[in-house]
Amino acid sequence: MYKYKPLKEPRSIRLLNLAPSPHNNPGLPLSCELTEVAIGSKIKYEALSYSWDAQKLEFPIQCEGKELLITANCKAALLHLRSRSNRMLWIDAICIDQISEEERSTQVPLMGDVYSNASKVIIWIGESTPDSELAIRFLKDFFRISFKNFFRNFAFNRKLKQLEKADAKAAKAGTSPTGILESVFDRSWFQRMWTIQEVALARRKVVMCGSTTIEWDDLYLGLDTISLRKALGKLSAKEEQTFDSSLACHISFESLLRQRRNTESKLDPPDLSTLLYDARRQEATNPKDVIYGIYSLLLAVDIHLPTPDYSKSVERIYTEAAEKALLQHHSLELLYQVASSRKFPNLPSWVPSFNESRFYYPYRKPTQFACSKSSTPTFELQGGGRLSVRGKFIDKIASCATTVIDWNEAEEFAFMDNIGRDAGFLDLFESHVKAYREWTRMAGLLKSYPTGESVKKVLSRTLVHDRVNRPDSSFYNRNRKWDAESFTEGFENWYAAVTVGTEGHISLEFITAVVDLLPKHNRKSAWKLFNEKEKQDPKKVTESLTYKIAVMLKANYLTSTYTYFVQTRMSGCRFVITKHGFIGTAPPMAKVGDGIFLVSGLSLPMIIRQRENGTNILIGPAYVHGIMDGEKWPEDEAELEWIALS
Repeated sequence: MYKYKPLKEPRSIRLLNLAPSPHNNPGLPLSCELTEVAIGSKIKYEALSYSWDAQKLEFPIQCEGKELLITANCKAALLHLRSRSNRMLWIDAICIDQISEEERSTQVPLMGDVYSNASKVIIWIGESTPDSELAIRFLKDFFRISFKNFFRNFAFNRKLKQLEKADAKAAKAGTSPTGILESVFDRSWFQRMWTIQEVALARRKVVMCGSTTIEWDDLYLGLDTISLRKALGKLSAKEEQTFDSSLACHISFESLLRQRRNTESKLDPPDLSTLLYDARRQEATNPKDVIYGIYSLLLAVDIHLPTPDYSKSVERIYTEAAEKALLQHHSLELLYQVASSRKFPNLPSWVPSFNESRFYYPYRKPTQFACSKSSTPTFELQGGGRLSVRGKFIDKIASCATTVIDWNEAEEFAFMDNIGRDAGFLDLFESHVKAYREWTRMAGLLKSYPTGESVKKVLSRTLVHDRVNRPDSSFYNRNRKWDAESFTEGFENWYAAVTVGTEGHISLEFITAVVDLLPKHNRKSAWKLFNEKEKQDPKKVTESLTYKIAVMLKANYLTSTYTYFVQTRMSGCRFVITKHGFIGTAPPMAKVGDGIFLVSGLSLPMIIRQRENGTNILIGPAYVHGIMDGEKWPEDEAELEWIALS
């Protein structure tokens, strides 16, 4: 078995000299030699970017005559990279002694130099398929076509139609149900944490899928194609979800670096808490790599975290990153990200579990609210994982809904697309209906509201976090059709549908009237939802309450739009009512007895739980209707108290 020789210098790396295959014989065993070189040496090499996919080191290659184990994906990449002459490469699984924590700790800070000095970064996304080969050909073709005045561009429209035919063929064959571009973008490489900085720091990037290659910029322009398809109404919700999560993070960080490179004046470092938020959608096998995987990238934008040290605990690494984020701009906004299942028991409650992509955070930038008015953040880091903030106790949670719409369900449940196409979605919709009915029942128990508004009006605004009918709402400003009157009508229709009698007896005449409200091309599909055998016979109406509510919610634009916002805003939220009769939403882990606090410098109320031993746990941000605009913030801030979070 091959044994690594310790590196002689702290700023040295190993390069892999891959032996050739003179006759391109895939059966010839892989063989290589390792050479130590100093960072910045003039030796030309290519760096490989690929995903480990939690694979084990179990496939042997020959390294200097000894056996060295690598992953299956690494082996596949090497077989395609091997040529008829020697090839100098840098590959982490081979060039770094993965068993040595000490070596990994010293090599990780050098990753920025490794990828930026490489003559080319080869992005290996896996073996090709007929669909992926066809998709890459389409992407190359789209790159060659001018996008100027694309609606009048005959070549573009012709190519778009060809792509649609290929999508239909692939969907029929079951190879790429949402289109052939999925065969490229829906691969694990796009979800891996390390690949973000490997792309952003590289000078030149080539994507390799089997033996097929495409320049990164060509692939990047594939997103333009997707955007155009979206503008033309050709993109399904599933496709949109797949592609939004594929390149968005890579492009965001790459654009950030490009901007700094192209600006002569020195720029201030970007907000660390925002960068950590953006990176949380990516995955890493080792939870420590959620931070270390972008360490070099952060250095490139003048954000200096403690030097990587794999002997540290995950809790310490995350806490150090969180402290840096708080102190960087003297901001507490990182606390909005804390609500999650918290897999690490010793992690302070105010430190996010950065490795969890699923967490309660309904507001990216909650600037439309000001529950603590214009107060400035006041906090103290006290060591030992303790953070003290200034704030005020306002209320307690008195009752919680038992049903929470799951994050995964909300993503899978494309109501606007699937109703009428796939009656199977109603099984998923059942949990949504259960939640809707519980929320309306809980609100109905209130006889009045502290602000003097009607309870129904408060409910209508709470379920969308008051984000679509305020003058400062982005949706309100983008869509003038959605005014206060439209909002009210949409809610009233939604409320009537979800509060239908429990027996579910609705006359055939009423159902017919509802279906007649739909566009003609949707009526046939709507009747299928009421027909157990999916035949166009309105007399065979099922008694399923879910079916009836589904069609009622689809009845017109206003109702379906309000339903859409409820689905997206309430995903992962727990509906709550406070001791003083306020209605709100909280993280799913909130429970009866949790306190509601206003914190200096934060726009949203925070849920804090007091333990029996007197310590406080931060649960996460909340929406409580009636206190979001500073109504409960004290005029005299001397009333504030220090709240210690552990």
